[in-house]
Amino acid sequence: MQRVDAGTIAKGGETVRARFRRTVHGPVIGYARVAGSRRVVALAQRRASAGRETTDQIFFQRITFGRVHSAADFLRAASTSPQTFNSMYASGDEIALYTTGRLPIRPTGVNGDLPVDGRGRYEWKGYLPASRHPQDVNPASGLLVNWNNKPARGFPAGDDRWDEGGTQRVDWLLAELARTEKHTPATALGAANAAATADPRALIWPTVKAVLDRGTAPSPLAAAVVDRITAWSAGDASWVDADGDGFVDAAGQAAMAAVWDDLAGAAMCGRLGAKVCAALETRQVRFQRPPSGMYGGWHQYIGKDLRTLLGQRVRGRYNVKYCGRGNVERCAADLWAAIEKGAQAAAARFGTRDPTQWHSPTTRTSFTPLPLATIQYTNRPTGIHQVMQFTP
Repeated sequence: MQRVDAGTIAKGGETVRARFRRTVHGPVIGYARVAGSRRVVALAQRRASAGRETTDQIFFQRITFGRVHSAADFLRAASTSPQTFNSMYASGDEIALYTTGRLPIRPTGVNGDLPVDGRGRYEWKGYLPASRHPQDVNPASGLLVNWNNKPARGFPAGDDRWDEGGTQRVDWLLAELARTEKHTPATALGAANAAATADPRALIWPTVKAVLDRGTAPSPLAAAVVDRITAWSAGDASWVDADGDGFVDAAGQAAMAAVWDDLAGAAMCGRLGAKVCAALETRQVRFQRPPSGMYGGWHQYIGKDLRTLLGQRVRGRYNVKYCGRGNVERCAADLWAAIEKGAQAAAARFGTRDPTQWHSPTTRTSFTPLPLATIQYTNRPTGIHQVMQFTP
């Protein structure tokens, strides 16, 4: 190992010396003990782009200096970047997408979620060639759509993406785009706005409702809450405060918020157990509420598990059934009990047992350095959001 002294850094109001060890696989990030022995091993984290960061500029240089004249030029330029990113191209007559990055090919038997023996036997077997990266030019649909989802069917997510599943916000965008046969900048922006203010948990609600239908509501209040969420999810599952009164207009959103944590726990934790359930939540919260990304959450796991319980065809189904330990009637009873618990708490909090009178406060986003400039929360990109029109 090399010893690296990176100098001093500011941390919590103090100045500390940054020293660490570095291996051929990257910096040491921790240590572990081998099971059944006293032997300690170092844990290092390897990064495919290490030492190649500046080559990312080749892509931007070719674009900036006018060396990209077609979609084919764009694909060749994008393939030079070691940064994993979904890049889009548009001209007057072509559109294209390419997922950039230096993507390692692992040997058979290596699981990206687990530590790997670093003594040579399990080294990467090269990198994915450019021809095998997700890419497309001028698809027949006329659409290339991505909203931080997996870029292509059958293509894996990164090792650190615990929130990828069969339900993604991009599904809302696709549904909104499908409303219009031929788009203008206004309709494209309208579709993005609608998707940016929709709750992705509503995408799995029809599956949840199908399971609930296998049981019986424990009270009129629980039944009313489910009816309210069902109507909300069948619409646009909106978080919008259109009248500006400081509360989300749709009462169904407040009903969902009231029961979600209990519902998610009932669906997963009976099988996982309290300790594993708590550990999972440190890696993936039950739902990324605004002002977070409103992207990840346990709805990814629940949707697939419940579809399996219902006997539906499920790609990549789990090896273990979670809700009700695989019994759909027991699962329905557990979900109803969770809804009852959340609904009773919400009724006490709002002072009414009528869920149509429940409303969540609007989440607002401010802009630095202009704290007075605020807008309602939308799940927009943190980078660039553009609408462009090319005229003859």
